[in-house]
Amino acid sequence: MATAAGAVASRDGVEAAGKDYGTSGGLACTGPFELGTWRKGQSIELDRFDGYWGRRARSGKAVFRFLPDASARTNALLSGEADGSYLIPTESYTRLRGSGVGELYFGEGLSTVNVAITNMRGPLADLRVRRALSLTLDRSGFVQVGLGGAGTPTGALTTRAAWADAPERTRKRAFEGMRPAAPDIARAEALVKEAGATGKTLTVATSSIGQDVSLLATAVQAAGTRIGLDIRLKSIAPNAFTALFTDPGARKGIDMFPLTYYDSITDPLDVLTNFRTGSYLNFAGHSDKTYDELVDRAGAVDDPKRRLAIEAEAHRRAARSLLWIPVAEWPTALFLNKRITGAPTTISYMYQPWAAEVGAAE
Repeated sequence: MATAAGAVASRDGVEAAGKDYGTSGGLACTGPFELGTWRKGQSIELDRFDGYWGRRARSGKAVFRFLPDASARTNALLSGEADGSYLIPTESYTRLRGSGVGELYFGEGLSTVNVAITNMRGPLADLRVRRALSLTLDRSGFVQVGLGGAGTPTGALTTRAAWADAPERTRKRAFEGMRPAAPDIARAEALVKEAGATGKTLTVATSSIGQDVSLLATAVQAAGTRIGLDIRLKSIAPNAFTALFTDPGARKGIDMFPLTYYDSITDPLDVLTNFRTGSYLNFAGHSDKTYDELVDRAGAVDDPKRRLAIEAEAHRRAARSLLWIPVAEWPTALFLNKRITGAPTTISYMYQPWAAEVGAAE
């Protein structure tokens, strides 16, 4: 209920709008703002709703502008045309840090950067090849270049923050053996040879949607080349890249692609369900009956400590399968102009009415 699934709207309002609900007029919701002007593809204006049941919003209006181009977004922040932003492009960190216009914050997040395996009919069907790529990736180098130094190399599928409610013993069990080490080229090359995959071709999707995507794809190519694989890059237009998450047809001819994933709740099960048989984010179509049973058991347990203990075993089993190759934890980035304050610096912004707390700094 804390996520978008718990949004509350007026039944009468929704039924009255019919198929036009959400496209024009009011939204018949219960938040601190109501829909003002919506300029499709350009901006959405929200007006303060003084009948809100909670604390009155600090600002009379909040305007959200759509700026898909990373440079345009950064320039808007630097010029003061925009007061703040989440989802800051990593290539903009340096410019924003030293701008003097505002402050770039990094807060706790639930996001991980991974390499998703999408094709288990070729060389990647052999776990040794997937392990070899994982052993060869320069995670620390990627964090410094691809994430602008804001991140932590990881060999785990979840962030540590997702285990905040787990006892220390459970957390240790969940992350046992997952500390990323320096690349081991000799071991990785040997695994590729054992699998008979030397010289085999693999295709990685890349895109100019962000340097975190393009540089990770390049890092995978460099890693594979060092251990005898023929890694080729396939460029995907930014507006088509997100289709890789939902459309099997868009993934045709692609063996891997960079994937950033965030949990919606602080429960590891939120990401672990993705590796269950039939899950739409189980891109490779992998099936493990024992793993499915662990996930089902965890979902049926109310007691948090008991549930998290089961999830720790599921986490370890999923990590060994390498259906996603974990690369890094990525914190939440927020830029605020000196004129304003009040926005949360953590990923909690995804589901809380944070804009109601934003107001003038003085």
